Amino acid sequence: MRGKAPDYSETLAAIVYGLKKLESHPAMQLTPERFNSQAKAAAEALRRVIEPDLRHAVAAVDHASREIARFAGDLRTREAQRNAFVYAGAGGLIIGMVLWAMLAGPIARLLPDSWQVPEKMAAATLHLDRWAAGSRIMRSADPGSWKTVTAGAQLWRDNQSALDACMRAADRVKKPQTCRVIVGGPSATRP
Repeated sequence: MRGKAPDYSETLAAIVYGLKKLESHPAMQLTPERFNSQAKAAAEALRRVIEPDLRHAVAAVDHASREIARFAGDLRTREAQRNAFVYAGAGGLIIGMVLWAMLAGPIARLLPDSWQVPEKMAAATLHLDRWAAGSRIMRSADPGSWKTVTAGAQLWRDNQSALDACMRAADRVKKPQTCRVIVGGPSATRP
């Protein structure tokens, strides 16, 4: 007995329906050529979306690199400016010293005598008061005459009262007077 064969029509209909549904899916409709053109279109659309941002990023990197290069140039320029400033300052100082040495004396002599600028400059140069500076200058200019000056000053100190009286007498009679002085006292200096 041969039995009746099972009815697969429902199962086969479900399979056919699934295959038709699968066949109608857009992915199954896609051929390699169509896939290629869709991929190109998607890449072009993506490029159009990304390109402005990419250009902006490239421009920002370019700008940053130019700023870094300019900053490095500025640093070199600052170094050059600092060196130029140092050289100009040193040159100005040297020129100023030379001009001061050349012009200070003539300018001081042009000023009124009552200001005593040359005398004050000489004393300042020697770091002495004007009396000590004048003594030092006279002593170095003519040592023999300096000894005479110091001996005369000592003679005056030793005989001050006698010389004062003699000068008063000369003033009274309006004639030169002979004065008696003592030479060679204990504080006398020998030329």
